[in-house]
Amino acid sequence: MKGSVNISDYFYGAKTQFIIPLYQRKYAWQKKHCVRLFEDLIKIHKEELQSHFFGSIVATKASEVEDDLLIIDGQQRITTLSLLILAAFNAVANGDMQPGNEDIEEVRKNYLYAIRKRIDRQIKLRPIEGDIEAYDALFTNNSDDFIKNTVDTN
Repeated sequence: MKGSVNISDYFYGAKTQFIIPLYQRKYAWQKKHCVRLFEDLIKIHKEELQSHFFGSIVATKASEVEDDLLIIDGQQRITTLSLLILAAFNAVANGDMQPGNEDIEEVRKNYLYAIRKRIDRQIKLRPIEGDIEAYDALFTNNSDDFIKNTVDTN
């Protein structure tokens, strides 16, 4: 497909942040959406597929001088993939999953952080207000810190 990018290459890098613009809706994927994405990942692995279409991600550079990307379309998918990556790292940290041969800390820095940016918050994905607190709490890997529900009750 013209313009397609390997999702691993898209995520990899310690300078780029994925910014969800304020006008985007809150993260709203339900379990059925996450299961479908996860089943696609399992199929790719089991069948050793070289490519697979996960859906479109439309992004634009946030500024002329930064590598940051505004996610115009595909924020639910980007967020879910980020959550899966973070869950895998937490599973390794908790001893629930064994890492591969990769340098796990180097991979974590490049897939989950924009550590080469001189900013206070270096987490790669920057969700909208209301989601950011819940997302960032997952980085503590402490379930007592997790925010269980970010749905507006008003």
